[in-house]
Amino acid sequence: MVAGDEIELGPLDSSGMDLRPVLFITQYPTLLIFAQGKGIAAAKALIETKDADVSSLNLRLRRDVRLFYVAPRPELLAYKEKFAEWEKKKVKVCTSVEAANDQWDGQVGSFQELWDEDDLEYDPRSTAVVVCAEAGAEQELDELLENADIVKEQTVKWII
Repeated sequence: MVAGDEIELGPLDSSGMDLRPVLFITQYPTLLIFAQGKGIAAAKALIETKDADVSSLNLRLRRDVRLFYVAPRPELLAYKEKFAEWEKKKVKVCTSVEAANDQWDGQVGSFQELWDEDDLEYDPRSTAVVVCAEAGAEQELDELLENADIVKEQTVKWII
């Protein structure tokens, strides 16, 4: 692309994400973001929003922020060049792939397996969750959050 090029945008396919339930830093010092499929783009936008912006989750002011990201295969892990930058913003990036190749030495499995392997210590009453995933992952994440005693009122979902 060069200056002056025109871009045509297609129709929007969702209504956006209402973050108001999870914005309260003092009420929810722990924030968990679950991303899968196209949802990683929305998670990236949330992570990279400046703290002073109105729609910001103020990640630097929270006690613990984690991104749980599952991709189909290692070569499909999007934005991996951004992970170090996100870690500097106090976002611990936890990745997994559903199917690995010989070069992959990371976690293999679902959100549940990624969750089970993590060292997160949390209070369910002060933990907020943002889910940015495809419809196929919704049931698994609902069960994971229910087993973690995190109630639906503390969860924002953007299901594609």
